[in-house]
Amino acid sequence: MNYIGIGKIVLDSLCTEEYNIPHLHFLLTKNDDGFIESVNLEFGIVAFHKDADEAVKILIQLLIEYIKRTIDEDGFDSLIHSVQGDEMNEYWAEYRKFEFILAKQKRDLSHDFVRSLTRKIANEIFEMYGIKPKAKYSVLDMEQAA
Repeated sequence: MNYIGIGKIVLDSLCTEEYNIPHLHFLLTKNDDGFIESVNLEFGIVAFHKDADEAVKILIQLLIEYIKRTIDEDGFDSLIHSVQGDEMNEYWAEYRKFEFILAKQKRDLSHDFVRSLTRKIANEIFEMYGIKPKAKYSVLDMEQAA
């Protein structure tokens, strides 16, 4: 795969008095057709679009729908069950490597947020779901994410 970036999503408004939703992580890849794929590492959910911002937006929407449906139908413990497998280990290894590559360039997610979810996209998601998402991500080459 052609890995081009990493990111984190925060869905604080999905948190309740009973539970929190942890930060969710994703990798950005560019496929041979020029589409950007955003791959969630916790649940293996994938979204794609020609534009990186849109791919992240779609991923957030899919995650919200998945989390809400799973909790409503099967309870929070089913989310725990979903993340126990090792299916995404290869992706996690790439994510950790990418974080350090970006840190070497002083562009890691913890220090330099190269791109954040635009206000427009955050407002669209809030209007659809009543949830205020935050996402930040960084890519090695901004041309690759265009």
